[in-house]
Amino acid sequence: MAAACVHIDSLRMSLTSLTHIKISAATAGQLTADIGNIEAQLTALKGQPLGAFSADANRLTALINKIKKDAAALNTHPGTATPALTADLTALKKDAGPMITEMKMVCHAA
Repeated sequence: MAAACVHIDSLRMSLTSLTHIKISAATAGQLTADIGNIEAQLTALKGQPLGAFSADANRLTALINKIKKDAAALNTHPGTATPALTADLTALKKDAGPMITEMKMVCHAA
């Protein structure tokens, strides 16, 4: 589980960062970096025994995929993509707290 915890800790840091970020053009780089790291860590965790966090990992993967899809549509359909992306990020922020708590329990349970 120690190898998985390295990825989970990195994932947790990116989620924590996202919960504090204000969405704007100035924070786009940080947002992109955090989303990229979350995606990379989830990929690294695939197939590992994550216990109760498995359901959260699946939900997080679905949220990240939706965020990427809506972000890609910003250039062609900004009127519909912007509110969709805002809603996606709001959902991610809402779900991040319980996911972070679950991650702590998976890696730091005595």
